[in-house]
Amino acid sequence: MELMRITINSIIQCPQLHRKSDPIMNLFAVELEKPTDGWLQCKLFDDNSVIEFCASHTPRDTFDDLVRSVRALYEFESPQLVEIYEEPEVWQLSLEKEQDYLVIELLDNTGKLDRKLKCNFQSGCKEFAAKFELLLQEMGVDEFTSAWGHAPPIEQIDALRRLLLRSYE
Repeated sequence: MELMRITINSIIQCPQLHRKSDPIMNLFAVELEKPTDGWLQCKLFDDNSVIEFCASHTPRDTFDDLVRSVRALYEFESPQLVEIYEEPEVWQLSLEKEQDYLVIELLDNTGKLDRKLKCNFQSGCKEFAAKFELLLQEMGVDEFTSAWGHAPPIEQIDALRRLLLRSYE
């Protein structure tokens, strides 16, 4: 499967999605493979580091939790924690806003920092939203549901998209 990727540079070139006041970072990208048999491969990276994981849809739904966490972080600016079930271990992905930046930390099963990414807050949230929508557009609801084990969080993805667009009105 080929991974789709978009860089902040392509987001910055779209005037309705970028304000001149947003700080510009070099690169941040999210890659999501189509889920298969209840597993989702995800890769997050910036110029300095890569966070890569293959998460299960059980016992917690990592994809739904990631979508909800990005939305909650953007809407309320409160730190979020997503559990990643990579059998047999459980890792955590921490999402936090620090000034104008989105800070993403991967914590191992003991809570120790493994890797850290940092990017522009607005652009980073937009990158996540764009990849969530792209995945659903490529697969459709029925194929996603069959591959992941249940329906995607369409309402949460739509709400995140509306929040992002409203911030640029």
